[in-house]
Amino acid sequence: MIRLGRHHILLVAGAELCTIGDAAVDDAPNVAVLNVGCSAFNKVKPASKTQTISGTTLYDNQNAAFVALKNASRNGTAVAVTVIARGDYGAAADETMTGTYHVTEWKREEPVDEFVLVNFALQPAINYPEPSYT
Repeated sequence: MIRLGRHHILLVAGAELCTIGDAAVDDAPNVAVLNVGCSAFNKVKPASKTQTISGTTLYDNQNAAFVALKNASRNGTAVAVTVIARGDYGAAADETMTGTYHVTEWKREEPVDEFVLVNFALQPAINYPEPSYT
């Protein structure tokens, strides 16, 4: 899992989404387990990856990125996402990831005396190119 820290940029449909605290990109590799012949050990082979982008943001209908995520969640549509990770504020990007994602988690929290927050998770959408890194 990559914790993006406070100096990341998350672009949704071309607009910046402000996240509360850390956002994360989880690139979890799956493995195929094999037991070959009379071996006492299972052998593994890398298989497909499960990727999830997750974070928390303010409920903000004035933010274009938030509205794009909310609409994608409600309508079951895919949305373009770019994650720019950098070490320090104003520094050049350490790594950039771009892809098309579906919203797989959308949890609205409404504390009585605090801001309304949304926890979200995104996973790569089918029928689109795989996420790419630069």
